[in-house]
Amino acid sequence: MRKSMLAGLLALTLVLSGCGGKGEPSASGSGSGNASGSASGSEPVNVPTAEEVQTARKTLEDAVETLRTTGTLPGFEEVLNLPLGEASYRYDIADVDGDGYEELYLVQDGGYMAAMVALILDGQGGKLRAELSEFPTLTAYDNGCIRADASHNHGLAGDFWPYVLYRYDAESDSYQRIAQVDAWDGRLYAQDYAGNPFPKDVDVSGAGIVYYVAENGDLYGQDGALAPAPMDQADFEKWEASWQGSGAVVEFSLENEIVTDDLLAENAAG
Repeated sequence: MRKSMLAGLLALTLVLSGCGGKGEPSASGSGSGNASGSASGSEPVNVPTAEEVQTARKTLEDAVETLRTTGTLPGFEEVLNLPLGEASYRYDIADVDGDGYEELYLVQDGGYMAAMVALILDGQGGKLRAELSEFPTLTAYDNGCIRADASHNHGLAGDFWPYVLYRYDAESDSYQRIAQVDAWDGRLYAQDYAGNPFPKDVDVSGAGIVYYVAENGDLYGQDGALAPAPMDQADFEKWEASWQGSGAVVEFSLENEIVTDDLLAENAAG
C-alpha cells in the first residue's frame, strides 16, 4: 500500500480551491480534533443557530461514546462490522463540508483492507446520517469536492492511482459522485483487457499514458475495456485543474482514537 494511502488514515486534507458544490463552503477547523490551521471562505447560505449546532455536536459525541462502549453504531453495523478484538478507530469532529454544522469524520482500521472504511457522519436534528462512506484515502477541498483514491490499483494505470471524485450537494446534504478516473500506461501495457492497442494517436503529449474520466456512465465496459474516450495528459491536467484549483492546505488530523484495548476493557468492566 502506498504511503499516501496510509497517510489518508491519519489526516483529512482540506485544500482551498473551487469545485463549487454548494457555493464557497468553508472549513472552520473547529472541533475535538487538532487542526493545524483554519480555512477561510464565505459563510453558509443557511446559517444554523447555536442551539442547532450544539444539538448536532451532542449527537456526534454520543455516537463516539456508543462506539467506544459497544463497538458499533446503530444503523451502521454492516459498515462498522469488525469484532472488538480486531477493530480500532480514529476520528475528528469538525465542519468538514462547510455547512456550519460539525461532522464526525471516522475511520475504521484493523482487520483486513476490505473492512477499512471512512465515514463522514452528520448529526443535524439529533439524527446520525452518513454523508459519505469510502475507503479511507480521502482528500477534501473546501470547494465541496472530495477525492477518494481507490483501495487497489490492479489495472493499466501504472504509477497513476485511480480515484473517485465526489462533490458536496447542499440540497441532499451529502457527497454525490461526479466522476471516476483511471489511466492506461502504454509503456507497461501494449493492449487493454479486450485486446485493444494503446491509443498512441491520443497521446499527443508523448507522455506514454492516457487518462479516462467517466462523468456519466460506467468507467469500464462489459468487455473489460475502459469505456470513456481517452484523454491526452495535457487535457487531463486541464480537467483536474477545472475542479481542483489551487490554494492553501489545512490538515485535520485524526488524533482522537478508540483502540481495541479500550473497547475490550470497557466491555469487560461492564
